[in-house]
Amino acid sequence: MNKYEFPGALGAIDGTHIAILKPSEDEHNFINSKGWLIGNSGYPQSSILMTPYRDPAEGTPEARYNYAHIRSRNTTQRCIGVVKK
Repeated sequence: MNKYEFPGALGAIDGTHIAILKPSEDEHNFINSKGWLIGNSGYPQSSILMTPYRDPAEGTPEARYNYAHIRSRNTTQRCIGVVKK
């Protein structure tokens, strides 16, 4: 996520559930224990979840944040679209 100016982000959360088999080794790699996630405005802002600002004024730091946020989430949404096919 550093490409989109979100250092420390582990990924993005979405309303899509994808079943996986429980790994028999390295289970800890499948748990969000470090970093934080990004999510859409349908989720509440929290200490582990970054969501966009509502209607930020153009040219503000909040608008720049939203632009980076949208670019990051779009990557996740494209990947989910591929998995659903």
